[in-house]
Amino acid sequence: MSKVTIESIYINDTKQDGSPMINKNNEPFKMANLKFNGKSASMYIGKFGDKDLAVIQTWKSGDVVDIILEESGQYLNFKLPNKTDIEIESIKFRLARIEGKLGLESLEQVNTPPPTPKPLTSDSGASGGTGTGGIPIDEPLPEYNC
Repeated sequence: MSKVTIESIYINDTKQDGSPMINKNNEPFKMANLKFNGKSASMYIGKFGDKDLAVIQTWKSGDVVDIILEESGQYLNFKLPNKTDIEIESIKFRLARIEGKLGLESLEQVNTPPPTPKPLTSDSGASGGTGTGGIPIDEPLPEYNC
């Protein structure tokens, strides 16, 4: 999700030649074009886009808005964040705070296995063939009943 400052916005329902915009199902649609930070993005608004259109029509130059940018080949499209998008951003923010408190750069560090310990040999550790603090290597560890 990106927070952008609108430089200009316009909504078209006709092509440059004046004919109406029609999709492949022969249904009319509108195209919202947004300019911000020297970039341009557009949004297809079909028959189910009334809520998005109502929101976009309230925008004006200078407004700061939240949008989701999507690259589609050479074009940049935008969409309005839905409830799920907002919840995901909230979870990402909270996760980053938790990682910061744990001193991690990312959660991937938690899932990284610890380094493999060096194999024990008869000459490592104390004398007498022990490398585990006094327990001979050849003997099994004692069992404890808890």
